[in-house]
Amino acid sequence: MASVEPPSGPSCPQQSIHLPRRLRRPGFKEVSAAAIEAVDPDLKNVPVQYIRDKLQLVGEQLLAMSATTAANPPRDRLPRELEVVVNDIAADAPTHLFAVYARSATRISIHPVHALVLASHCANLPSLPDSKPTLPTQVGSTLTLPVVPICLPSPETFPILMHYLYTKRGDHLLASLLPIPAQGVTPALDQLSKTLAATFTVQALLSRAARVHGLWSNVAALGVFDERLWRGIEMVWEVLLGALAISTGSSWRTVDLAQSTPSIN
Repeated sequence: MASVEPPSGPSCPQQSIHLPRRLRRPGFKEVSAAAIEAVDPDLKNVPVQYIRDKLQLVGEQLLAMSATTAANPPRDRLPRELEVVVNDIAADAPTHLFAVYARSATRISIHPVHALVLASHCANLPSLPDSKPTLPTQVGSTLTLPVVPICLPSPETFPILMHYLYTKRGDHLLASLLPIPAQGVTPALDQLSKTLAATFTVQALLSRAARVHGLWSNVAALGVFDERLWRGIEMVWEVLLGALAISTGSSWRTVDLAQSTPSIN
C-alpha cells in the first residue's frame, strides 16, 4: 500500500491516505462463446480475437452511434425497455441500454451500447435480453431497446472503459486518466511524475488516482483482460503514486496487501 500524508494546515488536518501499491489483475477468464453466439448466431465458432479485430475497424462509428442515441428514462422508475431517438444512421444502431449504478448510490446513468462489443470483451457480463434492432432509415427515428441494470464499483468511469473497448485508443485512455494533455512523445515515467508533482496539487493528484482506481475496479468487475488496457492502467497508477510521493515527501512501502476483486454483483 502507498501511504500519502497531505500537508497539514488550519483547514487541512494531518491525515494519512492509503493507496494500493499495485492494482492487481484478477485471474484470467475467457469471454463466453455462448454469450457471443446469443448476440449473433452467425459468429458461432469464430475466434474471439478475430471478432475484436473486426469490431475495432468500425469502433469509432459504433461509438458515435451510441453517443448520438438519445434516451430519456422516467425519473421515478427504471423500465424494462425504453424508446430512444437515433440521431445518426451511419452505422449499426445500439442494441441495449445499460443502466449503470453503484450499490450505494441512487443515481443511474443510461448508456446505449452494442452488445457484441461488450460480450466480446467482458467475461463477467450478465446475460443480455435478445435485441436485434433494425437501423432506421431517417435521422430522428425511434427504436425500442431493452434496459439492462448493471451495478458497477465506479459508474462515473464506465464511459472511459466504453470508449476504449470500442476504439482501442491508448492515447485517449491516457489522456482520460492523466491530468495533462497527451504528448507526441511520452517522457520517462519518473520525469512525468516530477512534472505532475510540480504542476498539480495533492488534491488534484488524489482525484486522478481515484479515477484510475475506479476504472481498475470496473475492468476487474466486468472481467476485461485486454493487455494494452491493463498496461495503461498500471503505468498511470505508477506515475500518480510517484507524483504523490514527490508532492508529500513520502515514500511507499513495496509490500502488496490483499485486495479483493471487485464484482458487478
